[in-house]
Amino acid sequence: MSLSESTVLQLALKNLEKQRRQIDAEIDELRAMLKKHGIHRRRKIAGFKNQADDLLTSRDRKPRRQMSQAQKTAISEKMRQRWAERKANQN
Repeated sequence: MSLSESTVLQLALKNLEKQRRQIDAEIDELRAMLKKHGIHRRRKIAGFKNQADDLLTSRDRKPRRQMSQAQKTAISEKMRQRWAERKANQN
């Protein structure tokens, strides 16, 4: 490799590194904007890890609501009644 080729490659590398830093800065700005406005759950694609999910920590997420057995039973009974009424009205 001649001296001029080496110089050209070094300059190209410096230019690409500069572009990379600019792109990384823009990505950081977008991530900050997403975090500021909140990130909603998105359907995940198999094998794809969304980097925006990394911004949410466990303290940022709402805890899942827990339903007691009595609440589940009450809902189940109401649904049985609704379906029974619907079936009775069809005949």
